[in-house]
Amino acid sequence: TAYDIRLSLVGSEMCIRDSDDVVAAVLAERLAAVAVRPPVEEEVYDGGDEFGYERASGGRRKQGSARQLSPAALAELQADGGDAAGGRKRQRKKARKYDDDDDYPDAPRHGWSHTRCLVEAAVGCRVEDYFEAFERRPLASGSIAQVHRASRRGVDVAVKVRHPRVAFQMRVDSRLMVLGARCVEALPGLRGLRLSDTVHQFSASLAQQSRLDREADALRAFERNFRGWRDVNFPKPLLATPGVIVESFARGTLVNGLARDAKVRGDLTPRERRNGAHLVNRGEDIYLKMLLEDKLMHADLHPGNLLLDDRGGARRINVVDAGMVAVLSDDECEAFVGLVEALGAADAAAAARCVRRFDPANDERMSDDAKRAFDADVAALFATSCRGYGTGVDFGEVVRGVLTLIR
Repeated sequence: TAYDIRLSLVGSEMCIRDSDDVVAAVLAERLAAVAVRPPVEEEVYDGGDEFGYERASGGRRKQGSARQLSPAALAELQADGGDAAGGRKRQRKKARKYDDDDDYPDAPRHGWSHTRCLVEAAVGCRVEDYFEAFERRPLASGSIAQVHRASRRGVDVAVKVRHPRVAFQMRVDSRLMVLGARCVEALPGLRGLRLSDTVHQFSASLAQQSRLDREADALRAFERNFRGWRDVNFPKPLLATPGVIVESFARGTLVNGLARDAKVRGDLTPRERRNGAHLVNRGEDIYLKMLLEDKLMHADLHPGNLLLDDRGGARRINVVDAGMVAVLSDDECEAFVGLVEALGAADAAAAARCVRRFDPANDERMSDDAKRAFDADVAALFATSCRGYGTGVDFGEVVRGVLTLIR
């Protein structure tokens, strides 16, 4: 049910609209107990319920640590007429001016008003009082948040700010996906696809991405795991809330940009060739360390989240955006290593066993006939595409083939 809560904030009115009565009740209860200038309430959904989110919320700060809106932020909200829908329209107009010369014009952007409100709620004072400089134009933007460059105490920092209503929209999307999965599973012969399980896992990953304080926890864990690696760096979180991270600024050139430039020119300079070889070799080291030693995986480790800093002749790889991580069990690691060994030995039977180990519950439900059929399909794939290492095998092609058989 739509709701409309109006609050008197130092002579201004702030309208909060949403479409979830549970969140409305939580906010109403929290705000009723708050004095004249309450802290900003952040919409937070956490993994745990049927759709991968827990209807948690409000999260009011304890007395003495309330983080309040500045008069400037309140003035901007008042300028929006107290209307959240109108405010969003104005934010979209502001965002469009950034799209003309950006590499990712389709990425969502939000306006300065929203950024100011969340940042000031996080730092507990005006943006101008906390930062010496703060660039209103975001450096980058994704589906969850956008990143601004700022300066504090003479040091450049990155400020990541979550888009408006992201958590709520994710919850709606999860509901729709669950409904669709259940409809498909109701059809004869399609229950075995187990789409509901897939949707639950995917929803949990989305929920994790919407919590920027969880991303800060992951960055700290990666920083501990790689503290002995001088040429690999993760941003250091300086402050984190569910909607904002202030972290050390990662310098360098995006790896996907380097690859794109090389493709356009059709040739590489000697320096670019050396940098490319370093990225491939060190990138493999990073991946295998996460997989085999730490059992904590950066689940979004693509070229757009890797920056190469080669200033002064020393190469450093900066890994950013740890919103999606995966914690692996010992059995999952052993199964993956076993699969790699099976590919190297061209052992189709061992590869099929290792793949089934990734989902023990499903393996137990499979009939003997289904297991034999799957083993036969893997054997046929290996006969045509995998004769072992040293024979020109395309590892990626074989893995894609195995995943196709799983589906």
